[in-house]
Amino acid sequence: MSKKGVFTIFDPPGATSSSTSTVNPSGAVVGSYTDTVGELFHGYLLKNGTYTTIDFPGATNGTFADGGNPENDVIGVYFDAVGPGHGFLLSQGTYTSFDYPEAGVQLTEATGINPGGVIVGLFVDSAGVSHGFIRTP
Repeated sequence: MSKKGVFTIFDPPGATSSSTSTVNPSGAVVGSYTDTVGELFHGYLLKNGTYTTIDFPGATNGTFADGGNPENDVIGVYFDAVGPGHGFLLSQGTYTSFDYPEAGVQLTEATGINPGGVIVGLFVDSAGVSHGFIRTP
């Protein structure tokens, strides 16, 4: 094996740009891409060669998929027209939105999830300072 490794490109259909965030032990890849219509961000799950687009219902300004676990749960952040970025969990086809429970939070972003459903991430408080968090099921 080369010390340089083997690189594989992940570009969902219709993407003008893309990024990958994580790969789980079964090989499923989570990431985000920009589309050709409106240049919006969408999350994706690439599993067994099939791309599934992840758009939080009601997200008007984009969805970013930041992580996943072996159960194919996906977490990230989405933006709507109302306020700050919101954290989300997509598990077994059901979307759950959450915000760090403090007044004036400007952003909540989920960045990792373990097999037990424990989520880690960050939030930005009313003063613009970032903090880490752990959210248990």
